[in-house]
Amino acid sequence: MRPQGFSIYPRQMIFRQILSRMLGGALIAGKLVTRMTIAAFLIYALKIKSVKDFSMKSFLGDIL
Repeated sequence: MRPQGFSIYPRQMIFRQILSRMLGGALIAGKLVTRMTIAAFLIYALKIKSVKDFSMKSFLGDIL
């Protein structure tokens, strides 16, 4: 006896549903990360006095 779900949905459909849920979660997480990065960048931009002081290494160091 196969589970009834498999007779209604082929395996590909279930796989697609799982994939779409994972992608949706990734998109939400991506938005949060983007917002955090923008916020961190703004805070960092307020901290530096001039563009000369800007360096990617210290910027990444401040975030991490």
